[in-house]
This record gives sequence, structure tokens and C-alpha cells, in this order.
Amino acid sequence: MPEQSPFIWHELVTPDQKCSGAFFSELFGWTRKEVDAGPFGTYTLFQKNGQDVAGMMNPTSATLGGKTFRQNL
Repeated sequence: MPEQSPFIWHELVTPDQKCSGAFFSELFGWTRKEVDAGPFGTYTLFQKNGQDVAGMMNPTSATLGGKTFRQNL
């Protein structure tokens, strides 16, 4: 029987996907795959050994609760 692990999804909301993506890719040895998310901009999938392990997206009004990014810091 194959080893099972719990489903865990890490997602980062950031206004600077380029910088954040480079940081986490180097830190964890992940590769990145960018996907067009239409009006939400780019959604980035982080992958390890060809498997999706996390995601990253731009802030939206839904993720910020109607506030600007700086107001949420």
C-alpha cells in the first residue's frame, strides 16, 4: 500500500509574485508554473518533484476584506 499523507495546501497572497516566488523557490527548492487567472491576474503553482505543493496569488478585494494591502499589514 502506498504511503499516504494528509492534504495540506499552502497559499501566499502577495503584491510581488516575482520576488516572493524567487525567494520560496530558492528556499525550498521548488519550481514555479504560472497560470493565467483571468481578472485575478497570475496564479503561481509551486511544484516539488513535479507535484503541486503550494500556490501564490495577487491580492484581491476578497482576500483583503475590502482594505488595501498596506492596511492589512
